Amino acid sequence: MLVALIYLYFQAGKSFEILAFHQIAKISLTVQILLFVAFFLSFAVKVPMWPVHTWLPDAHVEARPAAPWCWPRSR
Repeated sequence: MLVALIYLYFQAGKSFEILAFHQIAKISLTVQILLFVAFFLSFAVKVPMWPVHTWLPDAHVEARPAAPWCWPRSR
């Protein structure tokens, strides 16, 4: 995602303003596909999607509840 954002940053004239993104010159289809793949893979890793996070159900079953760690100690 970082590479895709850096590319868009330089294409928009070193700005993250919405209007600057709107005024970007036509990006080629190849670059659009590469940007889509970069964003898709980065979000697929961040969001627990099936092929990337097959370990997640096992981790949730074996995890201890975190509530006792958050309770304040009263004496």
